[in-house]
Amino acid sequence: AKDPAPSEDGTPAAPLVQSAPRSPAAREKALFFYTLAAEQSNPDANLRLGDFYYYGLAGLKTDLNKAVSYYRIAADLGNAQATFNLGYMHQFGEGVPKDLHLAKRFYEL
Repeated sequence: AKDPAPSEDGTPAAPLVQSAPRSPAAREKALFFYTLAAEQSNPDANLRLGDFYYYGLAGLKTDLNKAVSYYRIAADLGNAQATFNLGYMHQFGEGVPKDLHLAKRFYEL
């Protein structure tokens, strides 16, 4: 598979993000609305906030601990992509200790 084309500002497109706003202004606006929705326990918004922290989008610094926190909330709310992302992070030890058994459990959910 071919890598996604970089965004207008030259940053590479993120392969785990299903669709992210491309312009910095749109990302900041999306961050605002995802935060509001996450406060209302929206699983997709929690997934997106995890993506924002995982990739350091909208001017945020990459923070894998926060990404894991948002992915866990989204997974607990039934979001399959967040569950997969947690498995991936445990498989490769990103923001959490590397744990192949736990990664397999996330992949099987």
